[in-house]
Amino acid sequence: MSLIQDALERMGRTTPSHPSAKKNNRRLWERDPMGSKLEQELTKIQREYIKRRNLRKILVIGFLVVCLSSLAVLIFNTKFLGKISYKGAPVKGSSSVKIIFGGVYRLSGITKFGNERKAVINDEHIGVGEQLSEDIFVKEIQKNKVILVARGKEIPFKL
Repeated sequence: MSLIQDALERMGRTTPSHPSAKKNNRRLWERDPMGSKLEQELTKIQREYIKRRNLRKILVIGFLVVCLSSLAVLIFNTKFLGKISYKGAPVKGSSSVKIIFGGVYRLSGITKFGNERKAVINDEHIGVGEQLSEDIFVKEIQKNKVILVARGKEIPFKL
């Protein structure tokens, strides 16, 4: 008899080739070699493992959704909200700064050449009707104020 057959016999499990296959008048094919308790424990462990794996998947997906939505909000804020015009604080040596549609415009002064007024915006002399960018042009230059038109909206720019 081999060592494996001897160990199987001690555990109460036998192989079909072994002469002591009948134990307690039961045939080998009628016995449950794994044991129903062991099979139930394995099934329970598998179910718990699947639950944990599914929970991990849900947590990872939730984390990714939160990260992607934060990134989308950040991109939206920098791309669109940064382009809303508002009056900024004066910068050293200049009297007025505005951010209009993503561009920074600094009004340093207003000059008069004959009968025509020119505004000094970003260190350039700009006249009435001239464009600062694709969407922004100068509508009117008064003594202490320049009126810009940005996408159809008038924006006063005080000196």
